Amino acid sequence: MTSDSAGIVLAGDSQYHTLMQIPGLVTSRTYVTGPNPMAVAVGADNQLALGAQSPSGSDNDVFGYEQTADQASWTYDFGMRPTAYNDVAPRGLAFAAGNARLYAVVTDNDGSDPVLHTLVPTP
Repeated sequence: MTSDSAGIVLAGDSQYHTLMQIPGLVTSRTYVTGPNPMAVAVGADNQLALGAQSPSGSDNDVFGYEQTADQASWTYDFGMRPTAYNDVAPRGLAFAAGNARLYAVVTDNDGSDPVLHTLVPTP
């Protein structure tokens, strides 16, 4: 749910996260994030962090959007570990109070080997 309670952000379409307005659940905006959307975090002032699985391990994994923006204001790539992928886990994103930090759980592609990252989102 957006911080103004006017919409719901969904991770689900093949290349996008989707904002649906309440009432009516009508799609009002899509956010390009690449394949396999996995996670959504909604922060204060309708700041969004959207996570997707990177099929190559070298693409961006987290995308920072303002709710009304058409392009991400920042991105983050976790890269790859020597023995594992670094995919954003399902439901693996959360903002700290005031958006000062973003917590991200990444796993191997089968969901094993979780690692918690603390990011400082900067546009």
